[in-house]
Amino acid sequence: MKRIIMLSLLGGVLILAGCANFHSDSYIFSSENVARLQELDVEGVSVGEFTSDEPANTIACRAAGEVITPEGITFAEYIGEALKNELAVAGKYDPNSDLKISGHLRNIDLDSMNGEWVLDVIFQNQDNAEFTFKETYKFPAQFEAVNACEMAAKSLYPSVRKLLQELIHHNEFKEFLDV
Repeated sequence: MKRIIMLSLLGGVLILAGCANFHSDSYIFSSENVARLQELDVEGVSVGEFTSDEPANTIACRAAGEVITPEGITFAEYIGEALKNELAVAGKYDPNSDLKISGHLRNIDLDSMNGEWVLDVIFQNQDNAEFTFKETYKFPAQFEAVNACEMAAKSLYPSVRKLLQELIHHNEFKEFLDV
């Protein structure tokens, strides 16, 4: 009987241990992105809707649990809010501007074993012109699942920052905004 109780307790502990949530950090702007945006000869840019085929605010991380976006917004919304943050800090965000950037998150993938996020996003301007970026962001891989998932959660915002850097620093970004 003691053996059954011990096995039941052990099973319960294992189930609870496998249900951790790993909260990602809020987006922090990039001074390089802000400087590049400030160079643009444009009064303001609005940010439209950022969508995805499968709106989600969590992504599985091994058997340890899930990485969760801040405030429960979807990953697509997280990217849109990050772009809005970059524009606002640069003094270029205007919610009423005719110049608009929207986006569609085609795919998001987390590989915590190899330490990488993959973001595949289509950015669209007000005239429906598109830029597609598939960005892979590497972060230090960890053997132990909990440490790996914590590192993955902390690496979400730098992966989005790198994605936005590719967009903002692209040699055709100015034309994309139609300025």
